Amino acid sequence: SVTITGNFIGTDVLGSSPAGGRFGIAVAGDNHVIGGSSVADRNVLSGNVVGVSVSLGTGTTIRGNYIGINAAGDAPLANSSSGISIGVGSDDNTLGGTTAAERNVISGNTGTGVTVAPVNDIDIIGNYVGTNADGNNAVGNGTGVSVAASASDVFIGTDGDLVDDALEGNLISGNAVGIVSGSA
Repeated sequence: SVTITGNFIGTDVLGSSPAGGRFGIAVAGDNHVIGGSSVADRNVLSGNVVGVSVSLGTGTTIRGNYIGINAAGDAPLANSSSGISIGVGSDDNTLGGTTAAERNVISGNTGTGVTVAPVNDIDIIGNYVGTNADGNNAVGNGTGVSVAASASDVFIGTDGDLVDDALEGNLISGNAVGIVSGSA
């Protein structure tokens, strides 16, 4: 497993201009941690083709990051395809959390904020998708969240376990399309 925290990936040193590549972060395997629950742990993953790509592994946690938005959290700095891409063979992953510090801001991406392939057990909780970091202005993605038709047990918001359910909802707003389920 790998822990990746506190970086500007795909931006200039101020997190205000694009300087990206194909993938901001691409991980395969199990139990990676991208970001965390403090401002110091936050990664700014913007200006790439894909901000974060997860493939062929389980148990990855992505939380507390700015993805597709500048370091100030107030203007788009797009990844041109997806903010987060959960690929085939990547089951049991968590995006976000139940506190404001664990919230990902996934906004301003030209394509999709979050793309989920045909996988199982994905929790997308407590994130802002398509807004600024304060949640009060639109910084939309093309599509907020897109889930493949054959994906299963993908929870966008409350997972129904009655633990912290009031804090698991996402704010999905300002996107051209909010959620697409059953996509190819």
